[in-house]
Amino acid sequence: MINEIINLLPSPRLKDKIREIGHIFTESELLYIISLHAPTYEKKLDMLSRFADIASHEIAEITRKFISFYQSHHDAFFTKTENSVFKVKIWDDNIPGKREHNFDFIAASFDAALAGIDRYYREYEEVATAGARYKIIKTHLFTGNESEDEDFRDYLGECLLGADKVLIEVDDESVPYDFSDADDSIDPYNAYTLAVPDFLANRDIILYEGASKALNYGVILEHKADTLCNYLYAIPLNSKYLTANKFADAYRDHEHPYVHSVIKTATPDELPEEMRQNYFAYMKYLDENPEA
Repeated sequence: MINEIINLLPSPRLKDKIREIGHIFTESELLYIISLHAPTYEKKLDMLSRFADIASHEIAEITRKFISFYQSHHDAFFTKTENSVFKVKIWDDNIPGKREHNFDFIAASFDAALAGIDRYYREYEEVATAGARYKIIKTHLFTGNESEDEDFRDYLGECLLGADKVLIEVDDESVPYDFSDADDSIDPYNAYTLAVPDFLANRDIILYEGASKALNYGVILEHKADTLCNYLYAIPLNSKYLTANKFADAYRDHEHPYVHSVIKTATPDELPEEMRQNYFAYMKYLDENPEA
């Protein structure tokens, strides 16, 4: 099963590096790879269940706790709550650097949200691609009742769907968080602890996966080659500061993508035109201002 888990990592170069040097992940690292990179919610639970059957007793117990945590979020989100509605955001495709959703609407129920997605494609004669994404946000509809003033919550949770409206991930605010906050704890949100063999270099252009599985191109800076690496310092190539030629302020848009979420390194020729212009202009600025 270890090869199946490693194959979840998105970068072919990273997987080649792992095999080339014979890198061995710990059980907790394998657990994180499943949790972070399984392509769908159902696949994640299936792989976690099978992993628990072969892991050591300690890691098996933690894995089952992960499963329970994810199932609790699922069950809570899909339980009808009074005065809840669903905000739906539609992306026709997962285009790197472009996260303005194509369409949004409010639905009275989750089923109505799914029906609305179908209606969108019929109405606008669009065709859903394999990169289509749908975020459905569960929110409280304020009615003005006095009882709501004591707990005026709006956001209740959200889920992300992929092509064919397959569930990718789900989160519900009502689920209690009972994992330790200790730095060395294993919990579903502590992704920074997953280190992988370093296969990148300073000023590499990378295509990486960010929040809500959004794709973007960025350029790596301040990177020193190491045996293992957790996360990077990168400037997104769609940064408003690069587009406005305010290169000294580009750091304000910096991100820390996980190395294990890098999909590939890219050449300037692969970039959309505006990003390519931003890249060359920014590299010229850095060459002329080495202290920047």
